[in-house]
Amino acid sequence: MKLTHEDNTSNALPQNAPLVQGTTPCPFAHRSPNYQQQHQQESRKRRRENQPHEMRKKAPPSGPPPSCWFCLDSPQVEGHLITSVGSAAYLALPKGPLVPREEVLIVPIQHKASTALLEDEEKKEIRDYIDKLKECFAKKNKDIVVFERYQPSRNFPNPHMHLQITPIDKRQADKISPFFSTRN
Repeated sequence: MKLTHEDNTSNALPQNAPLVQGTTPCPFAHRSPNYQQQHQQESRKRRRENQPHEMRKKAPPSGPPPSCWFCLDSPQVEGHLITSVGSAAYLALPKGPLVPREEVLIVPIQHKASTALLEDEEKKEIRDYIDKLKECFAKKNKDIVVFERYQPSRNFPNPHMHLQITPIDKRQADKISPFFSTRN
C-alpha cells in the first residue's frame, strides 16, 4: 500500500509526496515558525494557573535581605573595612582591589533604601561625617565628590543605601561640579 500526503493530516510533506510503508511523517514540520514562543507562553500560563493564589502574587520583601553587606548585624558584613561607627551611621572603606585609593563610604546603621528615608538624626550624623572628611581632604589640597548609590535588583529590591565619598584635586573640582547637582 502506498501512502500519500492526502492520506495523512500532517503538512510535513509536499503535496502527493509518497511515504514509505511503515513510516510516519515528521510531527514537527507542521509547526508554525513561532511555535516555540507560543509553547513557552502556554507553558507559563499553565504553571501560573496551577499555583496557589498566595504564590502568584508575591509582595516585594520589605526588610533587609539576610545577606546585606552593609547591615552591621549581618554575617556578610566585612568588619575589617569599617573605620568609624557612630550612633546612626558608620564610615567604611569600599571593597575592591588593593590600589592606592582614598574613597570611603558613609552608611546608615539602619537598613534604609535611600537618603529620602533617613531620619533627622541619621542625616545630621552623615552631614557631620561629610564635614569632617572635607576638612581632612582639604589638608591634602583635595575636595570631595559625594554621591548616593541606589541600585535595586531582582535579588536585592530593597538595597542598603550608602554614600560614596571620592576625593579629587581642588583644581579639578570646578570642572567636575557641572556634572553633579547639589542637594542639602
